[in-house]
Amino acid sequence: MASKYESIVDKLPREFGTESHFQEKVNEIKKQILESPPDEKDLSSDALEDLVIEVTALQSVINDSLIKAVGGQPTAARLTQIWTDLRKMKDSFDEQEKVTNALLEAYKQILVDQCEEEGLATVKFRDGSGMRLQYEPNGRVVDREANRKWAMNTGLENLLSLPWQTVNSLTKQALLRGEDAPPGVEATTRVKVVKINP
Repeated sequence: MASKYESIVDKLPREFGTESHFQEKVNEIKKQILESPPDEKDLSSDALEDLVIEVTALQSVINDSLIKAVGGQPTAARLTQIWTDLRKMKDSFDEQEKVTNALLEAYKQILVDQCEEEGLATVKFRDGSGMRLQYEPNGRVVDREANRKWAMNTGLENLLSLPWQTVNSLTKQALLRGEDAPPGVEATTRVKVVKINP
């Protein structure tokens, strides 16, 4: 099936949309993938699926145990210990997610290059699963001022908004100066629990 963008995408430069620091990690993984010798103990899709099921089940057991850990008798010390342990667990999961995301992106980029080299747009397996390449144009602001002026000139100024982080920072600065929050912004107090490292 032809894409409605078919006449456009070949005229545009191709990119994967990754930030430069992330792309550096991806490039290193791609190099390892493409240069490593074949592994005789190849991990099959079924074995990988079984491992994921086991890890998910283990995570469920850990979560259930942590839900019951206080036993209906909370103390600040016990809650702090559990919260600290949960932060360690989350940090570990977050780190693994970063590795998985970089691996996924590396394989995606190699797959796109290989499919283009082989002239394939779709790869399907007997069970119907597989993938297809879908090319679409993508916009990215490279000159904020020119983009802002264009939006105002075309009646799109109501769509312009500051990122949440900027609004939050400006609100904090105004409150520290003894001023009200910026117009249209409601200031509230949010409680944060901050990890103390030994």
